Amino acid sequence: MLLQATPTTKDLTSSHLLTKKKTFHHLKALLTIVVRILDHYKQLVNRHTTLLKMDNNLNHQKLQILSWNARSIRNKCSELEHVVHNELKADVILIQETWLKTNQKLKIKGYDSFRLDSDDPRKGLAILVNDNLRTELVKSNVRGL
Repeated sequence: MLLQATPTTKDLTSSHLLTKKKTFHHLKALLTIVVRILDHYKQLVNRHTTLLKMDNNLNHQKLQILSWNARSIRNKCSELEHVVHNELKADVILIQETWLKTNQKLKIKGYDSFRLDSDDPRKGLAILVNDNLRTELVKSNVRGL
């Protein structure tokens, strides 16, 4: 005859603590990854020497920001303009991998455009800001910004 012991409260509690410990370690690992991602993002942002200053006097309750890795914006401007004006109504549009050369234009009706072009054909950044927001380009003398 085989006897089975029923778990005591102490056994259940220690089992529960082990589960909590595993969860804690998983959360700690996840938090470490998030911190590394944020540090990497901060390093990327700090490499640029130009800042965009926006007027804080907004009439909006929310600022709608759209970020898009375009992988070439050249043939997608009309599509972007349609989406922005008819669907998303974004205040600020951040575009990565524009693939634009300095002599190529990027104009979306109702938006001011700020660009960082590259000789590398697979790079380039653009920030489009709704005309309703007052913006100005500010050069920073702070090292790393």
